[in-house]
Amino acid sequence: MTNFSNGIRQARQNWRVRIFRLSVLFTLISVIGPTTLYAEKVDGYISAIGSSVDFYLGGMQIVLTNGTKCERNIALKLEVVPADNRFMHTSVRYAIRRYKGVSIACDLNQIAIGTRVHVIGEQQSKSQIVAERMIEYPIQPPTNLSGAALLEEAPELQSVQGVSSGKIFLDGYTLSITPQTRIALDQGGALQPGKSITPNMQITYQAASTRADSFMAASLTASKNQAQQSVVNCTDIAELNYSHGSSAEIQCGYGKGISIVPSETLQARITELGMQLIPRYLTLLPKSDKAKIQFRFYVVHSSAAVGKMRGLSINGTLPFNTSSWGANEYTYDSAALYDTSSNIIALPDGAILIPDCVLPRLHNKAELAALLSYTIASVLQNQINNASFAIESNSRYHILHLFEEMLNINKRTLRLGIRQMYLAGYDIREAPYAWAVAQGKPVNNPVIDSMNPDKEIPWYAAYAFNYISQYYKDADYSKLKRGEAEYAQFLEELRKADPEAFEVKK
Repeated sequence: MTNFSNGIRQARQNWRVRIFRLSVLFTLISVIGPTTLYAEKVDGYISAIGSSVDFYLGGMQIVLTNGTKCERNIALKLEVVPADNRFMHTSVRYAIRRYKGVSIACDLNQIAIGTRVHVIGEQQSKSQIVAERMIEYPIQPPTNLSGAALLEEAPELQSVQGVSSGKIFLDGYTLSITPQTRIALDQGGALQPGKSITPNMQITYQAASTRADSFMAASLTASKNQAQQSVVNCTDIAELNYSHGSSAEIQCGYGKGISIVPSETLQARITELGMQLIPRYLTLLPKSDKAKIQFRFYVVHSSAAVGKMRGLSINGTLPFNTSSWGANEYTYDSAALYDTSSNIIALPDGAILIPDCVLPRLHNKAELAALLSYTIASVLQNQINNASFAIESNSRYHILHLFEEMLNINKRTLRLGIRQMYLAGYDIREAPYAWAVAQGKPVNNPVIDSMNPDKEIPWYAAYAFNYISQYYKDADYSKLKRGEAEYAQFLEELRKADPEAFEVKK
């Protein structure tokens, strides 16, 4: 009995000691306060490089010191491993890619904007971390490319003694043309590249990687753009009378009319920006060409009830992750496709509808350019995408195939939208998160102390950053504009014509 009592007293004494130690710790924390340095880990994409010893992940400054250890994650060969078949009773095997960390010099001159990094360090303030360790995650470029896309830029080719060489920008990639490249018409026969390959042609291609950011075209098959003009057009809005401040509606197909914000200055500015982002070849096509699309840009009231616009293809809506079949599956929210409260809607005849509530969420003109360039590319590339959406059955296999096709189309549209932003002189670093900002979602760059940052970063933001880091590493960002002041003036015009756009809608 005595031993039992002694055990109880010893246990109580141990708890008193632990409580005392905790009280001392909390006292020290309260006395020292927020100036104490503490360990932090962040994941994100480099958005700017300040100097040789600091860079930015969004608004977070990362400072390197002489003691910072830098590594690069190198992808190893794929390993095929058996699945855990305790419950499946199958012989399924999975291919997984393992990585190895390799020590490198902390040289920011060798790291491109858009590169994914993981940083561990001491946080000096809410917006600054001194890095103890930085891990770079380089992109594994594809070794081969194949696909079909609408050619939007004139190729840069020269012919010497009947042999052509040069480069062509297609599907978001720069392809080198060599004497070994097979170039043909889809009906058969050889092409003279300098004379016959022109913008507005549909090109099927195959290419192989020559280095991380370059590809050599093995074959190109060109055909005439067989696009047909949209059978359903949005009605003209000649009845809109800006001088009287009266509103008007745009009618599309069988949908309900959508109310347009009655401000001539506002609509002129959105049109001016949109026209800067249209590929040049399209402006040169005659009106009689069936591939000609007359783009129009309208700021509309988001409170308008749109309804379902039957018979129309809706573009400009990004797919989201669905958790039902895994993190790599994607689908569309069919209800949101027709909802101007959350999406910009791009119609096949070139009508682009921008909800008024989206505009106050944006910070600059470049973000708006990112949204518009995506919708423009979506409409143009849709001229060769329509056949991809035929579903033979409702089986899981065909649905998964459809999701994959939609994802690939969205990737292409992101690439081409970024390209048009760049050609128009807008800062392409605003593209990755423009859609999240437009929908009122947080910009998760960087992600702080997350067990799974990949789930917190939208797939399209990650893809856009990866694309920029790989194919725009030589871009001079000092020459690209964001347009904050111009956009502030734009918002003032919106406030005058449509103050309700600034109200927070639940």
